[in-house]
Amino acid sequence: MFKSIKSLLGSQCPAKDKPSTRLAVTILLLEASFVDGECSPAELTKVKVAIRRQFSLTDNEAEKLIGQARQERQETVDLWQFSNQINQDFSEAQKIQIMETAWQIFYADRILDSDEDQYAHTMAKLLRLSHEQLIAAKLKGRAAGSRPIPQ
Repeated sequence: MFKSIKSLLGSQCPAKDKPSTRLAVTILLLEASFVDGECSPAELTKVKVAIRRQFSLTDNEAEKLIGQARQERQETVDLWQFSNQINQDFSEAQKIQIMETAWQIFYADRILDSDEDQYAHTMAKLLRLSHEQLIAAKLKGRAAGSRPIPQ
């Protein structure tokens, strides 16, 4: 009996079923761009530039990844599986960088919506970041978010 319970609890989904970390990051950033009900061209450009830089992608590769992330985002119920993948694969510094990018996306239109602020707090919790790290990322992201987007 204990063996069956242990095997049930100890079983993990195959590696191929786990979302890739690139996809996971892109989904969280896309969610940041859509959380206020609309995704502006400036917000989408911030997502594209961020994933291109983070993962050393070409424009075509970044667009393909964004397309995959859009589809996966529509089919998913929650974001835990993606944040969990990031928590397993990324350092704290890398997760803070993702949080800074999210703030840049929120401030791309120079307006912070209450839904965006709420999502930022949720995202920080999912990524296991402290409130101090959230605020520091906000300050950096806000400063960078209102600047023109380098292509």
